[in-house]
Amino acid sequence: MMAWLWAQWRPWRWLLLPLVVLTVLNGIAVAAIPLALKSVFDTLEKSFSAANLDRSIEFLLAAGVARFFIYNTLQTTRAWMNARFDWSLRAQLFCRLLCLSPGQLSRFTLGDLVTRLTDDVSDDSKLGWFMCSGFFRTLEALTVIAVVVLAMVHICPALAWQVLVPVPVLGVAFVSLSGPLRRVFVVRQAAVSQVNAEIEATMSGVHLVKASGAEAARQEAFHRVADHRRSAEMAAVRWQILLESLQAYAWQGLAAAVLFLGGRLVILHRITLPEFVAFNGLALSLTMPMFDLGNFVNVGRQAMVFYDRLRAIESLLPDIVSGSQVVPVSDSVFRLQGASFEYDQPALSEVDLVVPRGRFVAIVGRVGTGKSTLLRLLIRLMDVDAGVIRCGDIPIAELSVAGLRASVGYVPQEAVLLSDTVRENIRFGRDGADVEEAARLAQLDMEALAEGLETRVGPRGVQLSGGQKQRVALARALAGRPPVLLLDDCTASLDAATEARLWQALREERPDLTLVVVTHRRQELERADDILVLGPGGKVLERGRHADLLAQGGEYYRLYRTFEEPAP
Repeated sequence: MMAWLWAQWRPWRWLLLPLVVLTVLNGIAVAAIPLALKSVFDTLEKSFSAANLDRSIEFLLAAGVARFFIYNTLQTTRAWMNARFDWSLRAQLFCRLLCLSPGQLSRFTLGDLVTRLTDDVSDDSKLGWFMCSGFFRTLEALTVIAVVVLAMVHICPALAWQVLVPVPVLGVAFVSLSGPLRRVFVVRQAAVSQVNAEIEATMSGVHLVKASGAEAARQEAFHRVADHRRSAEMAAVRWQILLESLQAYAWQGLAAAVLFLGGRLVILHRITLPEFVAFNGLALSLTMPMFDLGNFVNVGRQAMVFYDRLRAIESLLPDIVSGSQVVPVSDSVFRLQGASFEYDQPALSEVDLVVPRGRFVAIVGRVGTGKSTLLRLLIRLMDVDAGVIRCGDIPIAELSVAGLRASVGYVPQEAVLLSDTVRENIRFGRDGADVEEAARLAQLDMEALAEGLETRVGPRGVQLSGGQKQRVALARALAGRPPVLLLDDCTASLDAATEARLWQALREERPDLTLVVVTHRRQELERADDILVLGPGGKVLERGRHADLLAQGGEYYRLYRTFEEPAP
């Protein structure tokens, strides 16, 4: 963990020395104020004069003002760094998540990922705070304790040892309690993730929940995980209260011991009243440092939990490693040779396929025959388990992933839209994207949208119809003018007239466009240059043109008879 923390601090190492210097100066200033107060009482008791009193008070005021500025500068710098670390951790984790493949991300629920990105690194008691304030408050506490203890020993060694001997015992007690505290926080964070996952799943499918009348069942499920979280939160609070109570009672006992033992020494004339006042002030100044040390143990155990959860994602190596070669220009866009892929069972088995440039290749098959998997392999959302996929003569594993995906427009079955305007959903962060042309090619009816391309859509495009969402997704794929377009049954919500206009526009304005389309639409199959028919386990059953496959009377013939034309 220390190596990881140093890696986080490395970009800010120029701040380390000023923070350390300010921390040490603050510790000296804390001890200086009781000593300045002692000087005032010494003047009153031994050498009273207006001039001496003025000097003592000026020293006290100077110490107070110095402490004020040092402490506020230190606090401001630490707070600024806490915010920077909060932002940095989220940014690093988000970038890491974007580097992982969909298969790797599927190991985590969406609610759990949200928890790791937000709750685990936020608030004043979490990892971002611990990385700066946690360490430097502890350094400050140790500095104050060292300076104060030296001052107390200088004033009265006997009283100092009597008061401070129990302190190591308390330190051992805090450390021994930190182990169970960490286990409690592991359970608590898992419970937080479960609640977030339940909320996300229910709200994402709220239409289905309502249509199925499943509100009561979802409420019961939510109450179950919420009750578990409440129990975990209460357990964590009980442990925190136990530690904080031990701290409070311990330092109240310290104050009482100073008053009792120091008062007796004053009565016995073993120490003077000014020395007792200074000693008592020094003892009181130990309260916050001792609290910070206990808090460091407490929060440190929480931070270890959050660190483990963060590292569980950071330690994942991306499945998809980018090559360095440029995407070639050749007559064959894709060539599959014995391509195979498995989930828990075979999804594709020894597929051989050539996709010529500028041709229309259609893929058909029954549910679960690997059609969508084949498209995902072409843009390296996954890699084949066996065989090879080439772009031209180069294996796609050797190509730049960014270059490959920039050359291929991909539209999945489900149109995924962000909470933004229609324009930004089409542009999708690409500065050179021609949004208007793409929307026109995708047959997106601007007049049907309240504010045209500036119409804002909610999560998953809830304000749009299924056909509108699919056309926005098509426009997004077309906006980058890719030479290859992969369509995963994405015209299912389009009527016949709209679909016909779409294909006509693509033929006329993008005649060189290479199309690989998963479809169950007769018009598209009849238009295809080549049709690949997949069967169970992703095996290629048939391949050829529409008329030839029909004439064979095989699997394609049986599938084609079940396909229906869209309504006009």
